[in-house]
Amino acid sequence: MGVRASDNERSSPTATGLEPSERHVGKYRILSELGRGGTATAYLAVARGQGVHKLVVLKALLPEFAADPVALSMFLDEARLAAQLNHANIVQTYEIGSEGGRNVIVMEYLEGQSLSRILRYGERSGEPMPIAMQLRILATALEGLHYAHELPGYDGTPLLLVHRDVSPQNVFVTYDGQVKLLDFGIAQAVTSSDPGAGLIKGKIAYMAPEQMLGESVDRRADVFSVGCMLWAVAAGSKLWNDTPEAQIVRRVTRGEIPSPKSVNPHCPEELERITLRALAFDPGERYATALDMQTDIERYAEALTPIKQREIGRFVSHLFSSARAKLRDSIERQVAPLAAEDSAEYSLTGMRVPSDTSELRLIDRARDRSTVRIAAPQRRWLRWLGAPLLLILVGVFTWFATYEPVPRSGTKTLSEVRAARPATGPATAEPHAVHLPSAAPEPQPQPTVRAVAKFPGGLRQRRLAAPASAAAALPSAEATPRATPRTPSCDTPFFLDAEGIKRVRPECL
Repeated sequence: MGVRASDNERSSPTATGLEPSERHVGKYRILSELGRGGTATAYLAVARGQGVHKLVVLKALLPEFAADPVALSMFLDEARLAAQLNHANIVQTYEIGSEGGRNVIVMEYLEGQSLSRILRYGERSGEPMPIAMQLRILATALEGLHYAHELPGYDGTPLLLVHRDVSPQNVFVTYDGQVKLLDFGIAQAVTSSDPGAGLIKGKIAYMAPEQMLGESVDRRADVFSVGCMLWAVAAGSKLWNDTPEAQIVRRVTRGEIPSPKSVNPHCPEELERITLRALAFDPGERYATALDMQTDIERYAEALTPIKQREIGRFVSHLFSSARAKLRDSIERQVAPLAAEDSAEYSLTGMRVPSDTSELRLIDRARDRSTVRIAAPQRRWLRWLGAPLLLILVGVFTWFATYEPVPRSGTKTLSEVRAARPATGPATAEPHAVHLPSAAPEPQPQPTVRAVAKFPGGLRQRRLAAPASAAAALPSAEATPRATPRTPSCDTPFFLDAEGIKRVRPECL
């Protein structure tokens, strides 16, 4: 999952080791090869579906081992165990099974580097990782190991899982400082068939003596492996650096492990004590659990400069800034054509396809390159809301146009006035006006306007102060002489009565 030189090339037989016809494994499109083991190869791949592309790591059993019962059984054991692991410090497994006729394990894609590469690159570039930072990484890896060691099966029975291949190559550090354990490929549980029993599996330089001798192992074998990694921190160089493997086996099985002080006289006493206890020849003299070793390392690290996760992320990001940028550009170049292909597929179903690739966007371009999404098609159903909204507006306007106020007691409605009007005959000399009862001349009350409306719960009225000009609009006996007949003007067909209610002149109907 680290950046390889071949990862920075476009997908090609050279970059992936596959011919064009072999670059698809089921729904997964292989982009580049990440690493190759004895029986399986890990690829960076893209999972395609529903217009979304997600980067994953595809571990595929080599075709030549598909018919080998031992290799197939080990691969399936790894898949079954990996599916049960769910911890922040262990790589997540999404899917297991058969894709395109090949047995595969689909895991999360991690953007970062293995601890072995970080240490090696830091030494070459003159920026070695600080000791406090290395201790923090090992303590976090032990936390993930303890979870795996304590993991129960689906029935609640402890699995007694042992990784058996803990090494700097299988401790991964992301660019944001997370620590993840990788590759439980040769992990063993009491419930597994372990078809390769008796075979030496794992890396010799980090292997416990009982594992080298083919004996049964438990969690303390993983503690020994972390002890080998801690020895490198204490001594400043790798244990068994250039020693041939045959000699490593002979010395380890005899218990001939040098102390860190023999290489680094400045090694602190407490750090050497923790290291040698983890590397004890007798498993009974080692730390009983990974948690016990983690506790001692953290207690010792408290005296050093405290290290936070983001500081680890900044160190790794700075160390591999150039390689990280190249990998990102390579992934984008390879994923963009896939997004364009999906656009063409969507066009066959009637969905809108972007006119150009500018509408194909990467999600969270600055942080997460694992997902590419096609811009959502425009929604056309909104235009059909226009007609119903227009009908509603017309109905509301019609209701207000035909609205008739409800009069107070003692007054006539417009319908009553129309009913009382004679059917035929000329107009009489009497003015067609509704006369109001005479009011006291002094003082003249301030007119008001009373708004009356119909509601489901009954009538609701609201008294409002009328403007000063409303008083002049009120008719009176003095203002309308009864003895002088005249033809009324309907230029203003409305008037306000004494109650401030707007009325229609009957002669203007």
